[in-house]
Parts: sequence; structure tokens; C-alpha cells
Amino acid sequence: MAGLPNHQWRDLQIVRCERGGIVSRTTIIVGAGASVSEALRVAADPLPPLDKGFFSRLAQTQPRELKPISDYMKEKYGVDVLSPAEDGLEAVMAVVYTDIRHGELGPAAEAPFRSIIRAVNAELTTSTNQLKPDLDSHLARIVRKQVDLGTSLNEIAFVTYNYDLQIEKSLLALEKAGITTTHATTLNFPYCYHLPEPVAISRPPDSATIFPKGNSELLHVPVFKLHGSLNWYSAHGSRNPSINSLLRTNRIVRVTPRMYPTASMTFTRARKTYAFPVVIPPVINKSAILPAVFGKVWKDAESQLKDSEHVIVFGYSCPIFDHESANLMTRCLRSNDTLDHLTIIDPNAAVIERYADLSHAQHIDYYRDVETYLT
Repeated sequence: MAGLPNHQWRDLQIVRCERGGIVSRTTIIVGAGASVSEALRVAADPLPPLDKGFFSRLAQTQPRELKPISDYMKEKYGVDVLSPAEDGLEAVMAVVYTDIRHGELGPAAEAPFRSIIRAVNAELTTSTNQLKPDLDSHLARIVRKQVDLGTSLNEIAFVTYNYDLQIEKSLLALEKAGITTTHATTLNFPYCYHLPEPVAISRPPDSATIFPKGNSELLHVPVFKLHGSLNWYSAHGSRNPSINSLLRTNRIVRVTPRMYPTASMTFTRARKTYAFPVVIPPVINKSAILPAVFGKVWKDAESQLKDSEHVIVFGYSCPIFDHESANLMTRCLRSNDTLDHLTIIDPNAAVIERYADLSHAQHIDYYRDVETYLT
């Protein structure tokens, strides 16, 4: 057990596993580490840092979006976001997202608020579009492992805090290979998201590669995206929509079926319309800015987690400042009398301590890398 963190829980059993196998109702929690792992697998360009080093990269890739963020943080807080000590996306997001609700700071925080969302969206869209998951993707192989062990695809679901579309692409690859639910579906786009119906779906050009439209009556693998998605957006008449329109909780959330969405989508109807991504950062009090449609997504995800016998956490650390997500994990994992196994796949062994605290689990299976779990 060398290298594992020290624990205060005398009764907690941590098992560093060489091989793994569970047959049960399974929920797979996916974080940014899963996408990083996939990029390493296919030897793609490294994914952009979404915390430390983010603004240094932004200075090279999107200086136009960096400027309002940098100017705001320097003027209001004396912070140079390009200095190594301050170059962290999560901390800056927490500040800006708090300030937009502040009576005096709100107007000045509008420009950096929009720039942060656009920058994150563009960085992720550009980098993850190069990943084209197939049956050999880590996510597809994790699902295949559960099926091989006897778990019906009807009993598998994903809960994710990622914005990218790697889960959806992996599920489509499984469906094309005939690995499906009893209704011969796997992805069932866009009903997999559990957004309130009817779901507003855009019509991209015929040249775009799209997810096939499913049927709301069919069984599928749910994909609960608690922080939004690169293919979810709200429509606005300006590239720089007002903060009121961006924070309006009853705004319509639309979904594009593009498998490889572009960073800046526009639509031409009676007038030009700009798509603004619906992505929510892991910050304090994010519930105040969640569109109303997220209520159903979070509620259904909580029901799923509370009813799971096996929870697999792949690359998600559950940041300490993301109170809503931590509370969700605590409610679901501690109150779940049916939970038999908690599996963590993460190169950082300290994550075990986080989930030991959140779950009060008496037994945790730990894998330092996904290949070990899949072996």
C-alpha cells in the first residue's frame, strides 16, 4: 500500500486492485481525467489544462478572450492570471461567477464572464474533436467489461461533470457493434440526457456529422450531464448577450446533434442568431445560475446514484469548492443501502481520501490507471 494516503478511518478497507470484476446495477461517474486518459491512449495532442496553466495557454490560442479576464482580475484584485501562482482557471471562475451577482461588481464582471465560457468551450471543442472514440476507447471498454461480467446494459448509466461528447460517441460505437439494451438502442440521442421534453434540437447543415435521432420510448444508457455539454446552447441575437439573458433560469436550452460541434455556432433565420454554450463551472453556489432544465437532470441522476449497487468513479476528484456536487455525492453514497462496491480509477491516490470522507464506505477498490482495471 506504499504511496497511498494516510487515513483517519480505522474501519476503511482500501484495496489496490490488480484485476476487477463486479456484477451489479452500475453507475459510472466520469470526470476530466477520463478524457485526458483517452487522449493519452490515442497519442493525440494533450488536452488543454482546465485549471493550472489555462491562461498561459489562452494567451497563445485566444488572446482576444484572455484580455477582459486578465484586465478584470488585475484591476479588481491585483491578480496577474499569467503568473504561475495565479494561473488557475477554477479559482478565477469562482471569483468571476460570484461577482456577476454582486450589485456593484456585476456590470464589470460581464465581459470576463462571457470570455471564460467562450474560452473553455473553444479549448475543449478544438481538443476533444480530435478524439474519435470507438470500441477500444476506455469508456466503451468499461461498459463492455460490465456487460461481460453479466450486467445488462439496461442497468448501466453515466453521471458526468464533463462538457465533451466522449461518452456519447463511445455509446454510439457500442450500438453500432450490436452491444445494446433490450430495445436495440444504446445512445438514444437526445433522450439519453433526461432533459425535460420536448427537447429543442437544431438542424445543422447536411455536411455535418450528427448523432442519429432516437425515440423517447426506448430503453437506453442514461447520460446525466450535471454541468452541461458542448452541444447544449442558448440562442441570442448578439455575440455578447446580456448577463440577464445568460442567467435567466427559464431560458430555452437547445441541443445540436453535431458529433463535432464548432466553437462558435451561428444560425440564420429571420436574423442571425448566436449560440452561447450552456456549460456550468464547478463553483460555489452554481445552483443560482443553473437553467431550470437542469433540475430534472440532477434529480434523475440522484435517483440513479441512490439505486446503484456499483459506482465507478473514473477521473473525477469532486473539487472541495463544488459544494452542490459534493453534497450530491454525500447524499447518494451515504444513504445508498444497496451500494456494494465503490471503485475509483485515478492516478492520484489522494482521491481515495476524498471519497472515503464523502461516502463513509467501508470498502473501496482502487486502480491507479484504467488499463489495470480493464485487464
